[in-house]
Amino acid sequence: MATSEQVLDLTGYEVGGVSPFGSTTALPALVDESFQRFEEIWLAGGTATVIFPLALDVALKLTGGEFAAVAT
Repeated sequence: MATSEQVLDLTGYEVGGVSPFGSTTALPALVDESFQRFEEIWLAGGTATVIFPLALDVALKLTGGEFAAVAT
């Protein structure tokens, strides 16, 4: 698990607001496999108080995201 400082350094965003777009480092986008049950998901928009909805298939296409067993 990354520290808050590592998250900020790698993404340019603070924990709680990490957007899947525009990070300062190219990172893989992992989407928990349980999200497959949703047609629409909510993504962080760069701060902890900004979120936006996006169709799951569009989010995967735009981020290059892949499903993975993330949550335990």
